[in-house]
Amino acid sequence: MTSNTNKIFIIFIFLNILYSQVNTEAMRSKDLENGIFNSFKLDLGYEEANVLQLDASTGYRLDYINNSNHFFITSNYSNSYSKNKNEAIKRNANKGFIHSRYTKKIIQKLYIETFSQVGFNDFLEMKRRILFGLGIRRLIHKSGRLEFFFGTSIMNEIEDYDFFGEIDKNLYRLSNYYTLKIKIDNKIIFGNTLYHQIAMNELKDQRFLYDGDIKINIKEKLLLNIDLNYRYDTLPHSNLGKSYFEIKNGLIFEF
Repeated sequence: MTSNTNKIFIIFIFLNILYSQVNTEAMRSKDLENGIFNSFKLDLGYEEANVLQLDASTGYRLDYINNSNHFFITSNYSNSYSKNKNEAIKRNANKGFIHSRYTKKIIQKLYIETFSQVGFNDFLEMKRRILFGLGIRRLIHKSGRLEFFFGTSIMNEIEDYDFFGEIDKNLYRLSNYYTLKIKIDNKIIFGNTLYHQIAMNELKDQRFLYDGDIKINIKEKLLLNIDLNYRYDTLPHSNLGKSYFEIKNGLIFEF
């Protein structure tokens, strides 16, 4: 990562620590009552690995909650502009995913969950990524403004990369995460989630992921959103580099 990228990343982490740190898991929404809920999202983003990229994205999410059962499906699609060093800017329509997850409370503070995801990402030369898994989620602490969860799961991950001579991957990973969320006057929500994923057949293949966000209610049903994502891969594909960084900001409409 460049020095400017490092500065942005450090500042974002520092701000979250300053306000006590938070987040529920990357794709888990705020607390909702029983019912069906929808949200639509517009974002502008910046990414950096060995290529600089700007993107504009749209996303949709549906939540269904019935007592101890919570199901949601969320999707996202991005149009991107990228630039290699000493090359002209080019336009891409190159990233998207659909993710679904079902969570059920089985006893006090303990949940079981299953999930699946299909996606692609030309920025990472990823033609296809499919995963599905099963795990548990444990509530460590919850108060009016603070939530802290730990989760662990086993997931099957299938990846198809667009590199010459690259072998497609089909493996199982142990995925652990810690997530912490804090609310300030129901106007601002700070979030942090840290993941550690290990390939079960090759322990040297590990990924560390950080997902951070800030959501600010600016009007009823309208939120300002800032997302930051960082990934470190001990065994990256081809010449991608071990680090991947993305920052986005935009609006969320709830209905």
